[in-house]
Amino acid sequence: MAITTVGEALSKCVMPPIEHTRSWGNAGPGCLWRSSWYETAGWQGGNTVPTSGMAGQALTVSPEHHFRYTNPQGGQKKYLSKLQATYTYSTGSTLSLTCGSHYLADRLWHNSGLVVTDTAEQAVNSVAWPARDANGTSDGEGVWFGLEVAVTLGAHATTTVNYTNSQGVAGRIGIILTTEINALARGLLHVMRMDSGDTGVRSVQSVTLSTSMLSGTATLVAFRPMVLAMLSYGRMQKSFLGPIDLGFPEFPSDCCPMLGGNASSAFPLMLSEWIFAEG
Repeated sequence: MAITTVGEALSKCVMPPIEHTRSWGNAGPGCLWRSSWYETAGWQGGNTVPTSGMAGQALTVSPEHHFRYTNPQGGQKKYLSKLQATYTYSTGSTLSLTCGSHYLADRLWHNSGLVVTDTAEQAVNSVAWPARDANGTSDGEGVWFGLEVAVTLGAHATTTVNYTNSQGVAGRIGIILTTEINALARGLLHVMRMDSGDTGVRSVQSVTLSTSMLSGTATLVAFRPMVLAMLSYGRMQKSFLGPIDLGFPEFPSDCCPMLGGNASSAFPLMLSEWIFAEG
Protein backbone atom coordinates (compact mmCIF):
# COMPACT_ATOMS: atom_id res chain seq x y z
CA MET A 1 0.00 0.00 0.00
CA ALA A 2 1.42 3.40 -1.00
CA ILE A 3 2.44 5.93 1.64
CA THR A 4 0.06 8.90 1.47
CA THR A 5 0.79 11.08 4.53
CA VAL A 6 3.82 12.82 6.06
CA GLY A 7 3.25 10.83 9.25
CA GLU A 8 3.55 7.56 7.35
CA ALA A 9 6.63 8.88 5.53
CA LEU A 10 8.32 9.41 8.89
CA SER A 11 7.03 6.37 10.74
CA LYS A 12 7.88 3.88 7.99
CA CYS A 13 11.51 4.85 7.55
CA VAL A 14 13.91 1.96 7.03
CA MET A 15 16.86 2.07 9.40
CA PRO A 16 19.79 2.35 9.63
CA PRO A 17 20.39 5.30 7.29
CA ILE A 18 22.50 4.81 4.18
CA GLU A 19 25.72 6.78 4.53
CA HIS A 20 27.90 7.83 1.63
CA THR A 21 31.35 9.42 1.74
CA ARG A 22 33.42 10.44 -1.26
CA SER A 23 36.55 12.52 -1.68
CA TRP A 24 37.54 13.66 -5.15
CA GLY A 25 41.30 13.23 -5.32
CA ASN A 26 41.63 14.82 -8.75
CA ALA A 27 41.57 18.56 -9.21
CA GLY A 28 38.67 19.86 -11.20
CA PRO A 29 36.93 23.19 -11.50
CA GLY A 30 34.26 24.13 -9.05
CA CYS A 31 30.65 24.17 -10.25
CA LEU A 32 31.01 21.35 -12.79
CA TRP A 33 29.04 18.17 -12.20
CA ARG A 34 30.94 15.28 -10.73
CA SER A 35 30.15 11.59 -10.48
CA SER A 36 31.46 9.46 -7.63
CA TRP A 37 31.09 6.26 -9.68
CA TYR A 38 34.82 5.65 -10.23
CA GLU A 39 36.21 7.43 -7.18
CA THR A 40 38.02 5.14 -4.73
CA ALA A 41 38.55 7.70 -1.93
CA GLY A 42 35.76 6.75 0.45
CA TRP A 43 34.90 3.70 2.48
CA GLN A 44 32.61 2.31 -0.24
CA GLY A 45 35.41 2.02 -2.81
CA GLY A 46 35.10 2.72 -6.53
CA ASN A 47 33.60 0.86 -9.48
CA THR A 48 35.62 -0.51 -12.37
CA VAL A 49 35.27 0.73 -15.94
CA PRO A 50 32.64 -1.37 -17.77
CA THR A 51 33.58 -3.77 -20.57
CA SER A 52 30.21 -3.99 -22.31
CA GLY A 53 31.26 -2.38 -25.61
CA MET A 54 29.75 0.58 -27.42
CA ALA A 55 26.16 -0.72 -27.31
CA GLY A 56 26.52 -0.80 -23.54
CA GLN A 57 24.50 -2.56 -20.90
CA ALA A 58 21.24 -1.88 -19.08
CA LEU A 59 21.80 -1.65 -15.34
CA THR A 60 19.42 -3.42 -12.99
CA VAL A 61 21.36 -3.99 -9.78
CA SER A 62 23.01 -1.81 -7.18
CA PRO A 63 26.79 -1.77 -7.80
CA GLU A 64 29.17 -3.50 -5.43
CA HIS A 65 31.16 -0.36 -4.57
CA HIS A 66 28.63 2.44 -4.40
CA PHE A 67 25.27 3.28 -2.91
CA ARG A 68 23.73 0.28 -1.10
CA TYR A 69 20.15 0.06 -2.37
CA THR A 70 17.74 -2.83 -1.85
CA ASN A 71 14.32 -3.38 -3.39
CA PRO A 72 11.22 -2.94 -1.20
CA GLN A 73 9.72 -6.14 0.16
CA GLY A 74 6.28 -7.67 -0.13
CA GLY A 75 4.95 -5.53 -2.96
CA GLN A 76 5.61 -2.29 -1.11
CA LYS A 77 6.88 0.93 -2.68
CA LYS A 78 10.07 2.76 -1.74
CA TYR A 79 10.44 6.53 -1.25
CA LEU A 80 13.21 8.87 -0.22
CA SER A 81 12.06 10.38 3.08
CA LYS A 82 15.08 12.25 4.48
CA LEU A 83 18.40 13.56 3.25
CA GLN A 84 21.24 15.24 5.10
CA ALA A 85 24.26 16.38 3.10
CA THR A 86 27.31 18.62 3.29
CA TYR A 87 30.64 19.37 1.60
CA THR A 88 33.96 20.03 3.26
CA TYR A 89 37.42 20.67 1.91
CA SER A 90 40.88 20.82 3.42
CA THR A 91 43.07 23.92 3.28
CA GLY A 92 46.29 22.91 4.98
CA SER A 93 45.39 21.92 8.53
CA THR A 94 41.99 23.60 8.37
CA LEU A 95 38.77 21.79 7.44
CA SER A 96 36.39 24.26 5.88
CA LEU A 97 32.87 24.11 4.51
CA THR A 98 31.91 24.94 0.96
CA CYS A 99 28.74 25.25 -1.11
CA GLY A 100 27.39 23.19 -3.96
CA SER A 101 24.80 20.51 -4.63
CA HIS A 102 24.23 16.78 -4.23
CA TYR A 103 22.28 14.68 -6.69
CA LEU A 104 21.00 11.11 -6.62
CA ALA A 105 20.19 9.57 -9.99
CA ASP A 106 19.11 6.19 -11.27
CA ARG A 107 21.91 5.00 -13.55
CA LEU A 108 20.18 3.19 -16.40
CA TRP A 109 22.94 2.41 -18.88
CA HIS A 110 26.63 2.82 -19.53
CA ASN A 111 29.12 1.60 -22.09
CA SER A 112 32.79 1.15 -22.92
CA GLY A 113 34.92 1.31 -26.04
CA LEU A 114 34.77 5.01 -26.87
CA VAL A 115 38.02 5.82 -28.70
CA VAL A 116 39.02 9.21 -27.35
CA THR A 117 41.56 9.80 -30.15
CA ASP A 118 39.14 9.09 -33.03
CA THR A 119 37.38 12.04 -34.67
CA ALA A 120 35.30 9.91 -37.07
CA GLU A 121 31.67 9.10 -36.22
CA GLN A 122 31.59 6.21 -33.73
CA ALA A 123 28.53 3.94 -33.80
CA VAL A 124 26.83 3.29 -30.44
CA ASN A 125 23.37 1.83 -31.21
CA SER A 126 22.63 1.52 -27.51
CA VAL A 127 20.63 -1.38 -26.10
CA ALA A 128 17.22 -0.47 -24.66
CA TRP A 129 17.16 1.28 -21.30
CA PRO A 130 15.50 -0.65 -18.47
CA ALA A 131 11.86 0.35 -17.86
CA ARG A 132 12.65 2.99 -15.24
CA ASP A 133 12.08 6.33 -16.94
CA ALA A 134 9.72 8.93 -15.45
CA ASN A 135 6.73 6.92 -16.71
CA GLY A 136 8.06 3.49 -15.78
CA THR A 137 8.89 2.59 -19.40
CA SER A 138 11.98 2.33 -21.62
CA ASP A 139 10.97 5.33 -23.75
CA GLY A 140 13.41 7.65 -21.98
CA GLU A 141 11.15 10.37 -20.57
CA GLY A 142 13.23 12.35 -18.06
CA VAL A 143 16.42 10.47 -19.00
CA TRP A 144 19.63 12.48 -19.36
CA PHE A 145 22.81 11.52 -21.19
CA GLY A 146 26.44 12.39 -20.59
CA LEU A 147 30.13 11.65 -20.85
CA GLU A 148 31.83 10.47 -17.66
CA VAL A 149 35.62 10.71 -17.20
CA ALA A 150 36.97 7.40 -15.88
CA VAL A 151 40.69 8.11 -16.47
CA THR A 152 41.88 11.73 -16.80
CA LEU A 153 41.67 12.96 -20.39
CA GLY A 154 44.51 14.60 -22.25
CA ALA A 155 42.71 17.34 -24.19
CA HIS A 156 39.37 19.09 -24.59
CA ALA A 157 36.80 18.20 -27.24
CA THR A 158 33.17 18.77 -28.09
CA THR A 159 31.11 15.60 -28.48
CA THR A 160 28.18 15.56 -30.90
CA VAL A 161 25.55 12.92 -30.10
CA ASN A 162 23.05 11.52 -32.60
CA TYR A 163 20.10 10.22 -30.57
CA THR A 164 16.41 9.33 -30.53
CA ASN A 165 14.28 11.35 -28.11
CA SER A 166 11.66 10.06 -25.68
CA GLN A 167 8.91 10.66 -28.27
CA GLY A 168 10.61 8.28 -30.70
CA VAL A 169 11.95 10.98 -33.03
CA ALA A 170 15.32 9.92 -34.45
CA GLY A 171 18.14 12.10 -35.77
CA ARG A 172 18.15 14.48 -32.82
CA ILE A 173 21.49 16.19 -32.11
CA GLY A 174 22.92 16.75 -28.64
CA ILE A 175 26.12 18.49 -27.61
CA ILE A 176 28.49 17.55 -24.78
CA LEU A 177 31.09 20.20 -23.93
CA THR A 178 34.38 19.39 -22.16
CA THR A 179 35.94 22.73 -23.00
CA GLU A 180 35.96 24.31 -19.54
CA ILE A 181 39.33 24.84 -17.84
CA ASN A 182 40.43 21.68 -15.99
CA ALA A 183 37.35 19.81 -17.25
CA LEU A 184 39.36 16.64 -17.94
CA ALA A 185 39.82 15.16 -14.45
CA ARG A 186 38.58 11.74 -13.42
CA GLY A 187 35.11 11.84 -11.92
CA LEU A 188 33.73 14.76 -13.91
CA LEU A 189 30.35 14.19 -15.55
CA HIS A 190 29.63 16.26 -18.65
CA VAL A 191 25.88 16.33 -19.31
CA MET A 192 24.53 16.49 -22.86
CA ARG A 193 22.55 19.52 -23.96
CA MET A 194 19.47 18.04 -25.66
CA ASP A 195 18.01 19.23 -28.94
CA SER A 196 15.38 21.95 -28.64
CA GLY A 197 12.15 20.84 -26.99
CA ASP A 198 13.31 17.35 -26.01
CA THR A 199 12.54 16.03 -22.53
CA GLY A 200 14.45 12.76 -22.56
CA VAL A 201 16.69 10.35 -24.45
CA ARG A 202 15.39 6.96 -25.65
CA SER A 203 18.52 5.67 -27.38
CA VAL A 204 21.84 6.82 -28.83
CA GLN A 205 22.97 5.98 -32.35
CA SER A 206 26.44 7.55 -32.60
CA VAL A 207 28.91 10.07 -31.19
CA THR A 208 31.55 12.22 -32.89
CA LEU A 209 34.47 14.01 -31.22
CA SER A 210 35.49 17.41 -32.59
CA THR A 211 39.16 16.69 -31.94
CA SER A 212 41.34 14.05 -30.33
CA MET A 213 41.34 13.94 -26.53
CA LEU A 214 44.86 12.46 -26.82
CA SER A 215 44.67 10.07 -23.86
CA GLY A 216 42.50 8.82 -21.02
CA THR A 217 39.21 6.90 -20.78
CA ALA A 218 35.65 8.17 -21.00
CA THR A 219 32.37 6.27 -20.85
CA LEU A 220 28.91 7.28 -21.97
CA VAL A 221 26.10 7.10 -19.43
CA ALA A 222 22.30 7.43 -19.40
CA PHE A 223 20.66 8.33 -16.10
CA ARG A 224 17.46 9.68 -14.61
CA PRO A 225 17.94 12.43 -11.98
CA MET A 226 15.83 11.67 -8.91
CA VAL A 227 16.89 14.17 -6.23
CA LEU A 228 18.88 17.42 -6.22
CA ALA A 229 19.82 19.06 -2.90
CA MET A 230 21.34 22.54 -2.92
CA LEU A 231 23.89 23.63 -0.30
CA SER A 232 24.71 27.31 0.16
CA TYR A 233 27.16 29.31 2.25
CA GLY A 234 26.01 29.88 5.81
CA ARG A 235 26.78 28.99 9.38
CA MET A 236 26.18 25.26 8.96
CA GLN A 237 26.51 25.08 5.15
CA LYS A 238 24.66 21.80 4.95
CA SER A 239 21.28 20.57 3.87
CA PHE A 240 18.64 18.65 5.79
CA LEU A 241 15.56 17.83 3.74
CA GLY A 242 12.43 16.03 4.85
CA PRO A 243 9.74 14.34 2.75
CA ILE A 244 7.93 17.57 1.87
CA ASP A 245 11.17 19.32 0.79
CA LEU A 246 12.17 16.34 -1.34
CA GLY A 247 8.78 15.87 -2.95
CA PHE A 248 8.83 12.32 -1.57
CA PRO A 249 10.12 10.73 -4.81
CA GLU A 250 9.32 7.08 -5.42
CA PHE A 251 12.30 4.91 -6.32
CA PRO A 252 11.74 1.98 -8.68
CA SER A 253 12.71 -1.61 -8.04
CA ASP A 254 16.15 -2.54 -9.45
CA CYS A 255 17.26 1.09 -9.16
CA CYS A 256 21.01 1.54 -9.74
CA PRO A 257 21.85 4.62 -7.63
CA MET A 258 24.48 7.07 -8.85
CA LEU A 259 25.65 9.87 -6.57
CA GLY A 260 27.48 13.07 -7.26
CA GLY A 261 27.20 16.82 -7.29
CA ASN A 262 29.20 19.97 -7.72
CA ALA A 263 31.08 22.18 -5.30
CA SER A 264 32.80 25.55 -5.24
CA SER A 265 36.17 24.02 -4.34
CA ALA A 266 38.42 21.76 -6.38
CA PHE A 267 38.96 18.98 -3.80
CA PRO A 268 35.69 18.52 -1.90
CA LEU A 269 34.78 15.77 0.52
CA MET A 270 31.13 14.82 -0.03
CA LEU A 271 29.21 13.55 3.00
CA SER A 272 25.59 12.44 2.87
CA GLU A 273 23.01 10.38 4.72
CA TRP A 274 19.91 9.01 3.01
CA ILE A 275 16.80 7.52 4.68
CA PHE A 276 14.16 5.63 2.70
CA ALA A 277 10.62 4.71 3.70
CA GLU A 278 8.73 1.62 2.54
CA GLY A 279 5.01 1.12 2.46
